[in-house]
Amino acid sequence: MDLYLKYDSDITIEILLQDLLELLGIKYQTINAYKIKVDKVEQQTLDKLILFLEKYHIEILKDPEEQIIQQIKYYIKKTIRENSTKNISDVLSEEIKFSYSYLAEIFKQKTLSTIEKYTVLQRIEKVKKLAIKENLSLTEIAYDMNYSSVAHLSKQFKQCVGMNFQEYVKIIHSRKKLNNMFLN
Repeated sequence: MDLYLKYDSDITIEILLQDLLELLGIKYQTINAYKIKVDKVEQQTLDKLILFLEKYHIEILKDPEEQIIQQIKYYIKKTIRENSTKNISDVLSEEIKFSYSYLAEIFKQKTLSTIEKYTVLQRIEKVKKLAIKENLSLTEIAYDMNYSSVAHLSKQFKQCVGMNFQEYVKIIHSRKKLNNMFLN
């Protein structure tokens, strides 16, 4: 029997980390999918935490620039998930406490991409989810996600996915029908 799972990886990791920290008796002040602010931890307890995280291929980043990259990714995804109308550059500068130009430079050096391209890709991922899970039209999605126009979203979608929105939805629905036929 196959069990198909659907989950938000950021929320899932946050819950996993909360449970783990409670299990190890580590007091924390804040937690998100990429950063935990903990009180002082004994080395033995920290070693247990590191071993447990390694089991799930999670590492504690020591490089400050890598830490910044993870924060950038987190706040971009969070801003998109919350449908915020705030400018990404403002959010990043406010939350990470560095100028946007500095953040953009580090991001490009470390990822070989720009913050803008990463943001567009994350937005298109949300568009795909809304189209499939919520069965929304491109017009509804453009409105919900505060796009300047449907044409702008349509162009971005085709550039990122390699096909237009209607083709994508049609393919996904066809695949679902085939899967349902084989399951019944």
